[in-house]
Amino acid sequence: MIPIPGAGLLRGVDGVELAKKTRHIDGLDITTPLNNPITPLPEGDGYLGFIFASGPSPASVEEALRQAYGKLTVRIDPLLPLLQTTILPLEGR
Repeated sequence: MIPIPGAGLLRGVDGVELAKKTRHIDGLDITTPLNNPITPLPEGDGYLGFIFASGPSPASVEEALRQAYGKLTVRIDPLLPLLQTTILPLEGR
C-alpha cells in the first residue's frame, strides 16, 4: 500500500516506470484519480495505490518495496479555501 504523503489536490506521481523496473517488483498501480482531493490517514480513507513484489526472502521483498517507493515523487497542490460571497442590499434604489 502506498500511503498518501500529504493533503491537497493530487496532480501526479512521477517515477512510476522507474519504480516498476526495481528488482523483485511485480507491479505498481496508482489507484487514486488525478486532480482529486486527497487526505492522508488517519483522517483520510485510502491509499495512493499499491506496489506488488515477490522475492526469495521477506527481507528482499521489503527492500524492493522500499526502493520502489523511494523512486516515486507525489505532486500535490494545496487546496484553496472557498471564499464566501456576501450580498448586501443596495441603498437608495
